[in-house]
Amino acid sequence: EPNDFGLYNMSGNVNEWVYDIYRPLTYTDVEDLNPLRQTEALDPEGLYNARQDLINNTSRVYKGGSWADQARWLSPGMRRFMAQDSSSATVGFRCATHVLGPLE
Repeated sequence: EPNDFGLYNMSGNVNEWVYDIYRPLTYTDVEDLNPLRQTEALDPEGLYNARQDLINNTSRVYKGGSWADQARWLSPGMRRFMAQDSSSATVGFRCATHVLGPLE
């Protein structure tokens, strides 16, 4: 049955880009709750490890799973990363807004 917007459960349609910059240990150092957390483990060019490493300040988190993934990836808590200037047929985003009045 659809929700009030006429949408059905969309889980598993596409992976979703989120605002966070990827850090491999983010769940162990979340005291500041900052999605743009910097790290002290930077090389001289300001990257996370090295120039060839995908874990840097331009790798973004995408969560959940898509129609092309195994079932274990369909959880909203599953995190992966991809360069922010990359694209994939299985990665999308969710538009959100505040509701300005009653739903009719």
